[in-house]
Amino acid sequence: MIIRKQKPCIKIILIEKELSVFDSKVGGYGYIPPSGNVPCDEEGNQFRLLAQIRCEEVDFPPFPHSGLLQFWISNSPENELYGCDLSEPTKQKNFRICYYPELNETIPEQEIIAKYKPIPEEDEEFPVYGEFGMQFLKDRSLYFDWENMEDEDYEKIEDELSELHHQIGGFPYFTQADPRPENSAYQFLLFQLDSEYFPSAAHEIAWGDCGIGNFFIDPEKLRNLDFSDVWYNWDCC
Repeated sequence: MIIRKQKPCIKIILIEKELSVFDSKVGGYGYIPPSGNVPCDEEGNQFRLLAQIRCEEVDFPPFPHSGLLQFWISNSPENELYGCDLSEPTKQKNFRICYYPELNETIPEQEIIAKYKPIPEEDEEFPVYGEFGMQFLKDRSLYFDWENMEDEDYEKIEDELSELHHQIGGFPYFTQADPRPENSAYQFLLFQLDSEYFPSAAHEIAWGDCGIGNFFIDPEKLRNLDFSDVWYNWDCC
């Protein structure tokens, strides 16, 4: 028997295109305010931008309705988990969530890019290869009762299972298991980025072996625009 639950979400469609530092994007160079610098890990190495979202483009309470939300993760070769710490998944020492209520779009783009240090070739191990624009669509995410599903039911939902899971809100997706404890406060899916492969061989998103990354937050802290306490996880097959 197939048991489905549905929950509203924002689906994210990724597009290969050139983007500015002020756009919603996955990969590439992110916005840095005039008095700011590229955030760094505990060893002083610059993070790399996983994604940034212009919140006014996302009509989905309790997600912020304005400002810029950024997701930075480690690119250090010493950190093979891209800044994810399975024992302390909310400690932002090797990943960082930044929120800017306002953007100064009068800054020359090259002035912002100049704040980035060149990335050594040996450090090029990163989930995102390329730069992608975002389109945000109101949709629904599905939850299936895997434990009680019969073998023949899998074929009936094959198309639904093969969907990409770039999204905000809704039911999270894991290739392994949900790492959060039962009754966890981190119930809102702040951002989820799936692995995706594009026609251009130079562009892809790959969390290990076809994995997926997700960020969770307490809904109350989200309403208060407090991004200091976010659960970061990724897993793969």
